[in-house]
Amino acid sequence: MKTIINFLGKISGISKLWTALDGYKTKIGGTALFLSGLAGILSTIAGMTFDTASIIALVKSMSSDPSFIIMMNGLGILGIGHKIEKSEAK
Repeated sequence: MKTIINFLGKISGISKLWTALDGYKTKIGGTALFLSGLAGILSTIAGMTFDTASIIALVKSMSSDPSFIIMMNGLGILGIGHKIEKSEAK
């Protein structure tokens, strides 16, 4: 199966693209996660009324909100990728 996947990757050019993205895949993935989480949070904020009770409810539920968790995962991936780059540079 691995041979077939490698063969199809070479024919389609995907393997060349994948090699060209070396060093950027973690940044692209982390940024995409961060931005998708941020979009979820902004859509929640856009749909709420801006009274004190709804703002407090938003802040209280933020830590268990899936969009917030996705955004934090994106930041974590970016941070880990940066630490790996720093350790390789030494």
